[in-house]
Order: sequence, then structure tokens, then C-alpha cells
Amino acid sequence: MISSKIYKGVAGGLFALCLLACTPEDNSYEPGKPVSATSVGAYFPNTNKSEIIKADSDEKSFEVTVKREKTDNAVSIPIEVVSKTDNISIPSTVEFAAGEEETSITLTYTDLETTPKFDIRLKEEYTNPYKIKDGSMEFAGNVFRLNLISDNVIMKDYDASSGYTTIFKDVVTSIYQMGNENKFIWRNFLGSGIDLKFKIDGSFNSEDVFKSSGSVVPLNHYIEYGEDGWCLASDEEGTLYADWSVPNGTVEGWIFFYYEYEGSSYFYIDLNPTTSKSGKEYGWGYFWPAYYDSWSNLDYSAFYIYYN
Repeated sequence: MISSKIYKGVAGGLFALCLLACTPEDNSYEPGKPVSATSVGAYFPNTNKSEIIKADSDEKSFEVTVKREKTDNAVSIPIEVVSKTDNISIPSTVEFAAGEEETSITLTYTDLETTPKFDIRLKEEYTNPYKIKDGSMEFAGNVFRLNLISDNVIMKDYDASSGYTTIFKDVVTSIYQMGNENKFIWRNFLGSGIDLKFKIDGSFNSEDVFKSSGSVVPLNHYIEYGEDGWCLASDEEGTLYADWSVPNGTVEGWIFFYYEYEGSSYFYIDLNPTTSKSGKEYGWGYFWPAYYDSWSNLDYSAFYIYYN
């Protein structure tokens, strides 16, 4: 049984704590700022792409869409620059005509030697941060030049005499680097028609990409599979397993790639040039996938990646 002295002491302590916690001086809640009378609910919709792909021969400009909720009157909305590289220019305002719900601004850049980057926002008094919508008052992006790594990427069985399938043997694909970033696009990945974006986890050299090597880590079109691998997805967001046909069969249901297991990489690429016996330079890599082939049998294979 608890003694009355202990009970009174505990109760007194709790009462004191309540007094301290409930004093007006400690009530630091402040209501948010009211929506400005000039607000038209302006925002950058999520349809804007944060990664813009450009070639040197392309026009050095691109559009960014801006929308608003109140469309009664014409309005000029100031654009604030949070940050940007020196080789990109940002307009100072976005202009809406009366009744116009959507318009766009044009950003220009001078070159792609350094990846043009920008982070912009609409002046707060013209926005409404309290209303949920498919966008934001701030938008950031990059303009990437695709630099060709190889347009002759082929797959070869690790050991053709072992009975492993040759399902990818007639598939030729290409790999590009996005600007000078650790971001790459593997076009028509394994003959799937999917452009897989990935990074290299290992040794990446931004000044000379052909001194880079490491694990292939997907950035889109993937579904996580446990802690050690991923499956190829048909959609960028990674909600649908991919299946596709190649000249020598069909990948049905899913294809699974190991990422790392007990410190070892199971999907590796080396961009450092290697010289063959005939004197030709090539890059290489390897991967161990598991997949369902055209006979619906689970197949485990090992492939080398070669390109020149």
C-alpha cells in the first residue's frame, strides 16, 4: 500500500509540473500569416520536369509552366531567384492575362559545359500555401546534356557452355551520362524499351567519367526487393513489374537484380577503358539477375557487359 506521504508528494510534484507547463509565458503558439489580399493562388504545377535533357544543337531555352486559382484579373507576379548557375537566365516576372489560368515563362542558358541549375519561387503574397494543390510555390531544376558513353552495349553469357540462357545475346543498347553528374541513362535497358536512369556507387570521377566504376544503382523504373536488390518496373515511379520480349525469348513477370550482398556487388560497371588482345579499348561490367523466361521457368544467369 502507498503511504499518504508518498502519494501527497507525487501529487504535489505533478501539480507543480502542470503549473510550469501551463503558464502563459511558455505558450509559444503563433498562428500562420493570413493569406495576402493580392493572392491569386499561383504555383508551379508538378507537371514541370525538374530534369531537362538538351543537346548542343537544341535551342538554348525551355518553358516552365505556372498556374493560378483566381483568374479574374490580369496580374504580374515577381519571380524570386533562390539560387542559379551563371550560365542560366531567369525572367523577373510571370504574366497572366485576365481569365488566364495557365501560362509559362522562358528560361535561357548560354552553354551546357557546366550543368545549368536553378531554384526559383513565386513571390509569397501571390500564393496560397494553405491550400493543397498539385504543385508548389518553389521549383528547382537542371538542364542536362546527354554525353554518349557507348551506343554499342551488348550482353554475353558468363559461361556459354554452362547451359545458361542466351536470352539477351542479340540485344544492343546505349548508355549516356547526364551532363557531368553521377547520373546515367541506359536506353532500351536489356531490350525492354525502358530508359533506366542510374548512378554509380563506388568511384565516380566528375572530371573524367571514364575513370569511374562501381555498383549500378537505379534511380527510376525500379521496385525495391528486400534490402539487397530491386526489380525492373515498367513505370518511372516503380509500381508495375516489367515484362517484355527480346529476340530470343520473353522476360515474364519480373526480373530481379542483386545490388549488394555481404559486401559484394552483383551489378557492376567499369567505365575505365580496358585494352583487348587485338588492341581495341572497351569497357565492361557484369550482373547476376534472376527472371522468368519465355517458358515460365525461373532462371538464374550471369552476364558480362561489354561496350566500345
